[in-house]
Amino acid sequence: MRALLILLSLALATPAAAQIVNVQSRFDARPEDGLHGALSGSADWRTGNTEYLALRLKLSGTGSFGDHLILLAASAEYGVASGADEPFLSRLFEHLRYRHAFGELVSAEAFVQHEYDRFRKLQLRFLAGAGLRLDLVSSETWGAAIGLAAMLDHEELIEGRGQATVGRFSSYLIGRASLSESLSLTESVYAQPRIDLPSDIRLLSETSLNVKAAAWLSVAVSFTLAWDSDPPADFDPEVQPLDTQFKTTVAVSF
Repeated sequence: MRALLILLSLALATPAAAQIVNVQSRFDARPEDGLHGALSGSADWRTGNTEYLALRLKLSGTGSFGDHLILLAASAEYGVASGADEPFLSRLFEHLRYRHAFGELVSAEAFVQHEYDRFRKLQLRFLAGAGLRLDLVSSETWGAAIGLAAMLDHEELIEGRGQATVGRFSSYLIGRASLSESLSLTESVYAQPRIDLPSDIRLLSETSLNVKAAAWLSVAVSFTLAWDSDPPADFDPEVQPLDTQFKTTVAVSF
């Protein structure tokens, strides 16, 4: 069992509509057989469409048994917004994924996901899908994988302003490089077009530079860019299609 406590996380962002959440980068390297877990907490300060301070708790876990791998990621955020009368629950997220390996290169995946996000005007988002993953490179120094899945995407907006259930393709490209013993770089790119309307697409790019200052201390700097071609309409303030986030995290592991 491995636990991770994030002591400090500072972020600047402009919240947008329902967007892709990068979970693949959290489980890029296959863990050793058995159960493993991580717990983190952070403080998040944002400006832009919304100014607020949030306290965040994250939980992730893996169960690795031969060719079978179970992945779990969950998080909750409690926020204090400028002008709000009292603190409030601003975000919930849970993702469960099963992966079965067919040799060294090919794996089958199935997943379910639930989201609530007050600032992205999202009362409920539920995903369920399945697909294939291809590990192009996998070593201690380099790693690259691509994946493609078909999924059901159900969304409900807050204040009863509409709901929709559509089918989407979900594709991703994950890359990592160990630049030195203490420095590593990861990149994740996602695309999720609607199956019946490809012009309705969501994109995500996340770049992270990780510095290991000591065996127990690490620092990560990441930049995320997300795009939704069809964000919810008729909200005040208007929901923007582009979302960017810059985050620095200091972590102690034990």
